[in-house]
Amino acid sequence: MIRELLEKNPTVAEVAIKCPASMQVFEKLGIDYCCGGQRPIAEALREKGASLEEIAQAVETASASQPVQERDWTQTTLTELADHIEAVYHTFLRSELPRLSELFARVLEAHEAKHGHVLLPLRDTYESLETELESHMLKEEQVLFPMIRAREANPSPEVMGFPIEAPISVMEQEHLNAANALASMRQITGNYSLPDDACPSFHNLYQSLQALEENLHRHIHLENNILFPRAIQQGRSAAWM
Repeated sequence: MIRELLEKNPTVAEVAIKCPASMQVFEKLGIDYCCGGQRPIAEALREKGASLEEIAQAVETASASQPVQERDWTQTTLTELADHIEAVYHTFLRSELPRLSELFARVLEAHEAKHGHVLLPLRDTYESLETELESHMLKEEQVLFPMIRAREANPSPEVMGFPIEAPISVMEQEHLNAANALASMRQITGNYSLPDDACPSFHNLYQSLQALEENLHRHIHLENNILFPRAIQQGRSAAWM
């Protein structure tokens, strides 16, 4: 399946949607499949010096190693997908963000004197990301997701009257801000290269930030590449009814 798909030179996002195991491979290669997922896969691989055959083999290996295949979110209701994002990804962030803040404090206390030139800009970038994510989740939970659920439950002219493209555009820009912050954090740390004197908390901090990065990439992918396009298309389809 993956080989046939790649031969058609789809976008990176299309590969991620149709073969979720590919996201694991994209993370390792540093290929953007969430905010920059509209690039042709051949172009993205060429930039990374990888071939279609290499990516096909890697995706097949990643898929075989996954005990449970991810649900096909293109075939669920929008309400189910919005519920999933809140239950899984928003819950993760609300638990992980405060923990990371505490971890930063511990690592800085022990290592600021020697590694403050890396840790201080890293912490500042993280804190800006944390603040924006907290605001972002509230906007989704209080405005955009209720709107998506209401439109799906009652696609009447009254409910569909407010264009959903405007709030989605705001969310997409904030996703881009988050992706840029993640890239900046990776650059500051030299791809999360630990110093020789890193303590266990230092190791934990870098591992946790990389896990946050991957989680956010998958989170943004579900919204930018599946939920938002489907919500916009739903509105356009209703206009023709």
